[in-house]
Amino acid sequence: MDIWELVFTHLCPPELLKLALLNSVFHHLVTKSLPWRFFQSLFPTSRPIWALTWAEAYRNYISRTIPPRGTEPGICSMYWLPQDKPFEELFVGTGRKVIEFIGPCVRHRNNTYLTQTDPLALTCTSWKISSVHAYSMGEITQVKKVMVELPPRGHHLRPAGLDVVGTFLFWVDFLELPLEHRIGPEGIEFDDDIGQNVLWPDRVFNEEEEELCLLHKLFISWGESQFNYSGQMVSALDTVASPRKQVLWLYDYDSRTEYSIPFDKIIGNEGPWLGKWVSPWILPWGFDDDGNLLFKILDTRTVNNVERLRCVQVSFSLEKMAVTFAVEILEDIQLLSPWNFQLFSDQCWGYPARDSRGNIWCVLRDLRDGNVVRRLGPLNLPGTQPTDYACHISTFHVIFQDKSSRALDKTPLRIFPINPLPHHIRNEFRIPPPLANGTQLLYDLQCPNYGDQPGFWSFAGEDVAERYLFFQGTTTDVNDAGIREDWRKWVIWDNKRRAWTVTYGFRDWGSDGFYCLYTEVRGGIEVVALDWIRLEL
Repeated sequence: MDIWELVFTHLCPPELLKLALLNSVFHHLVTKSLPWRFFQSLFPTSRPIWALTWAEAYRNYISRTIPPRGTEPGICSMYWLPQDKPFEELFVGTGRKVIEFIGPCVRHRNNTYLTQTDPLALTCTSWKISSVHAYSMGEITQVKKVMVELPPRGHHLRPAGLDVVGTFLFWVDFLELPLEHRIGPEGIEFDDDIGQNVLWPDRVFNEEEEELCLLHKLFISWGESQFNYSGQMVSALDTVASPRKQVLWLYDYDSRTEYSIPFDKIIGNEGPWLGKWVSPWILPWGFDDDGNLLFKILDTRTVNNVERLRCVQVSFSLEKMAVTFAVEILEDIQLLSPWNFQLFSDQCWGYPARDSRGNIWCVLRDLRDGNVVRRLGPLNLPGTQPTDYACHISTFHVIFQDKSSRALDKTPLRIFPINPLPHHIRNEFRIPPPLANGTQLLYDLQCPNYGDQPGFWSFAGEDVAERYLFFQGTTTDVNDAGIREDWRKWVIWDNKRRAWTVTYGFRDWGSDGFYCLYTEVRGGIEVVALDWIRLEL
């Protein structure tokens, strides 16, 4: 066991797997060992965690799984960074360690990419933030800035609301009439022609009908309209109902490489299960860790003269220029917002769905092949049917918050384990068994009470290493959001230290920037803080 602990401490899963394939004897020793079998049980799929050692994975799993006892200390962090200094000066070489950026960002390996846009100049600034550690940001080693020219608004596709996804720019045009552009030493350049509104063409919805169609109602509930939309989706009606074929273009500013993907390759001639497309919309979400593009396709179908929604999940390989898998979602998928039904971790993709009793479940599928991994739930409290909620999946757990009541005492996070807990873990840490009614709930996480409370705590995310969970204060009346200062209040839960940190994040509305969650050592003690920072002056 001493030898195995040494091996698992220093080798990441992919490295050990390569060693195990060297010969049959060593392969048998590795795959039949007790540590290997235990660590295999931690992860919901066969997909390796690319930057964690086995020991780190075990520590993260245990720290997140142990329920809080309610006696954990709370620390107030009333300290702010100077606002007259840029990010690089505040973090590079100072010992401060970034936990997470809260805002438009994409993480890939050791780097995080932040973007800010100048809509008048049609340019986007992309910052590459490099760190020492791959899986958690840690100490910052380098900040690199790149200016990217953007295509016209009616062509520019913005996955997850990002103008540039990592190092990739997305746009859509017609096969017979592509946007004129050049790739030179300074990057990509587009002609001044404003182009057409390819993303949301005039005829995609009948504006003269008294009753709006199902998809139109859905988009309006998301705040999307033809004249005020985020550009996160594109209609593929021309591809399926006219001779004009659409093309998705990608430009990687890092390698100065471009790709063109005809829509026919993404959607195919018909849906995987429910027949031909009617008027599909494509919602890209970004990339998985294998470099595959992820899409959801929304469409409608008519059953017994009733219009019903349909949704298809697609994974597309840029290397092979072919669909990896396309899965028709047959459950009653919940589409509260573009962010709440596109759920991804580095292991799984998933979506919330309702059963016949109105309960919400999270359906998890393998990110590599699309197959069902687990159905977790019910996520909501018995007897409730949430109208507003947040659902999030991480490596080991599903996190759910019912935000319908907007009250402090009724908005805990409900934590569900993706895999059943091993008995020795349950016994060692005195974790109670599942409830008799069959619910898979592990525990509720309730924010601590302190002096100046907001209306309620809204789940704001977690860091990629899954050590910290953070919450933002929110007013009980959404109409007061513009005049109340509840949004300045933040609470951070540290799974490893078993402690809460209460902090304030003052935002300079007159400048572009990001909330940054970070740690630094003060008086020999590591403290967590959150502040609004600018990347440059």
